[in-house]
Amino acid sequence: MKEKFYDITIIRFGAMSFIVICHMLQFYDMNLAWWFNVGVEVFLFMSGYLYGLKRIREPIGWLKHNFIKILTDYWVYIFIISVIYIVFAREVLSARDMVGMFFTMSQYKGVTHLWYVNFILLCYLLTPILQYIYDKVFDTKSEWFMWTVVCISIGVLYLMYQYHVWMYSASRLMCYIVGYFLAKRYVAQKKEYDFLSESKITKVILIISGLWIVIRAVVEQTGGRINIYDIVKPFLHGITGMGLFLGGRVIFAKITMDERKKKVLNILDKYSYDMYIVHQIFILGPFSLMELTGNIVFNIVLIVICIIVSAVCLRKLVEMSTIMVKKIALRLQT
Repeated sequence: MKEKFYDITIIRFGAMSFIVICHMLQFYDMNLAWWFNVGVEVFLFMSGYLYGLKRIREPIGWLKHNFIKILTDYWVYIFIISVIYIVFAREVLSARDMVGMFFTMSQYKGVTHLWYVNFILLCYLLTPILQYIYDKVFDTKSEWFMWTVVCISIGVLYLMYQYHVWMYSASRLMCYIVGYFLAKRYVAQKKEYDFLSESKITKVILIISGLWIVIRAVVEQTGGRINIYDIVKPFLHGITGMGLFLGGRVIFAKITMDERKKKVLNILDKYSYDMYIVHQIFILGPFSLMELTGNIVFNIVLIVICIIVSAVCLRKLVEMSTIMVKKIALRLQT
């Protein structure tokens, strides 16, 4: 049986909660929303980190498994909401949107957060390539060579993104790539001759994150900025996400886990992805419940309940659909 890291479960649920809070603040057009969206960077760094600990032996099979894992819940959900939009909000829907949603290339108003599905699928496609690069190049080279190449590559991706040659954010890809190579080199392999270590890198990232939070707060409070601020902002935001993950691991790993806590965390782990998928429709867009009544607290509590119930229902539908597809496949084989 695989060892379960409950500190990861806590961080995953925390990152998801950050994104929900981000969208609630976004509804009120509050700048604080763009602080809480760091949950995305936490997710990406965590994903890269966790896959850096693993060994992909069959890339095609690995990609197939991960694509199915992500897309099954996504496709069941967009089928349901497409029907809802067609019936109740047809004016914000088009055939192009529906095709784009199926291929994860566009989103309906009110579920724009699903851009993440397309982004994480790209990261999955890159993962076997990252493993190949590490095995063939970085494994026998110094850590300084590895990080220099990583920094240059991220810089190239940034320029490609700025000149519209590449459509994916370089700062967010940085989170996944750095997470992957950090875990691969300093956790999975632990080379004795390396100067750096996971603990040293964690300290550096936490210091940078802390300084950035102070600088950003001052800049946004005073309204003053220099040109380079807008360039470094997304990358330092990404480093903050890394710091939240690595710092969170240090803190939450110290928590003693009894059976009761494990049971609660297992439930959160089971439904966190589905909660992420279903949450935004209740907050932004034509079906928002944020102003259902004049009582903000009541509206938020109702939204949380709707998110939980919808996530549980989605998971059940996915499980039923999976069983049905397997039965049909077995019948076709016989």
